[in-house]
Amino acid sequence: LLDVETGFQQWSDRYDGELDDVFALQDEIARRVSGALSTRLTPVNVATPVPTRRVHPIAYQRYLQATHLLRGHVDAARYAEGQALVEEAIRLDPTFAPALSALGVVRISQATYGIGDVAAHMGAAQRAFRDALAIDPEYAEAWSNLGVCAGVLDRDWEEAKRYSLRAVQLAPRDGNVLARCGLVYFWSARFREALRLARAALAVDPVSAGSVVAATNLLMIMGYGEEAVPFLEALIHREPENGLAWFVYAQLRQRQGHLDEALRHAEQCMRVSPKSAASLSVMARSLALLGRLEDARKLAREMESWDGPQRSLASWIAAAWSEVDEERLLYWFEESVRRREWWAPHILFLQVKTEQRTRPEYQSLLHRVFGRDPGTPPHGGLDDLVE
Repeated sequence: LLDVETGFQQWSDRYDGELDDVFALQDEIARRVSGALSTRLTPVNVATPVPTRRVHPIAYQRYLQATHLLRGHVDAARYAEGQALVEEAIRLDPTFAPALSALGVVRISQATYGIGDVAAHMGAAQRAFRDALAIDPEYAEAWSNLGVCAGVLDRDWEEAKRYSLRAVQLAPRDGNVLARCGLVYFWSARFREALRLARAALAVDPVSAGSVVAATNLLMIMGYGEEAVPFLEALIHREPENGLAWFVYAQLRQRQGHLDEALRHAEQCMRVSPKSAASLSVMARSLALLGRLEDARKLAREMESWDGPQRSLASWIAAAWSEVDEERLLYWFEESVRRREWWAPHILFLQVKTEQRTRPEYQSLLHRVFGRDPGTPPHGGLDDLVE
């Protein structure tokens, strides 16, 4: 324990124990540290004790390795490695609910960035979350992610909102849960609730990378990007290798017209994840906005020449974000909606509502995704709709 003003060590100790029951060991160390520091814990800051179960120590280690490996990255190789680690954890301990839920998160992430068959990934994610809830019916993260699957895969937005509400009831101060539920409410065209959930996520958890990235992305989409800036800057300061943070920040600056800064952030995203559709797309968009259309088209052509699972997503992004071809853009929108790609709703909404794309084909796609026209924001923004 250090004195933050002087930097001098105030207290330290060492604790030894067996890792056979890692959660019991954590609880014991917490009790002993609290006792050593003579800290009186009150019911306000002590969680209600819950029964604990033994977890295979190597399974827990693999789970932690996977979550660390995937933190803030968007490339196929890391997702494959993370999936292997989580699957090993499940083999070692098939009743470890967090590992099952983490497998679902990996599969959603692969679907998000076009790494493999989207429908197959989303279906596998849905099964993983249900398996986790069969073991632990009060695991809020699984409920919130199941809500994403219900909306994106089944287009059942009422069911998605029910799952999200259950997650928030179980974990009202979990920023990741709140931000994920905010996405579901946004896709349901419930903008007021989505905005409230995004703000609440940042209020209760301004530190967690997952919470910050998801919540700031929502704020950006809904026209409140300036609120997101301090949270993104703090995250990048803590985690300069977080490619997702650079990705969202670059998009935000693009939308605000800070084009030179957006390009610098896009370059950082490329540095962290040089061969991902997300990185190349945000770079192509930055170059196009700066008038460097040939450079943007070069990146677009590179993405469209890819072989393998990211090609469809890359092709869609190349058309949408390098201002290449309206017909190709519409084609890839139709493909993304047909395949039920989970990022399609909010990107489609942005393109149609804030980029003022008026062709009737776009309106038809909006109806297919949202079940209705979610409304037209005045002046190309969402402030009036939200308020």
